[in-house]
Amino acid sequence: MSGELAGHTGTIRSIRSAFEAAGVIFIPENGEGPGVRLAKDLGTAV
Repeated sequence: MSGELAGHTGTIRSIRSAFEAAGVIFIPENGEGPGVRLAKDLGTAV
């Protein structure tokens, strides 16, 4: 499989929100590409 995946906007928002609630922090592209980081604890999750 190659290329960018797509989906319904509401579905993508829901998935992202669920990941963030679980402590995943999305990191914007900073020259090395976008990424994710796990929050140190749920109190720091966005």
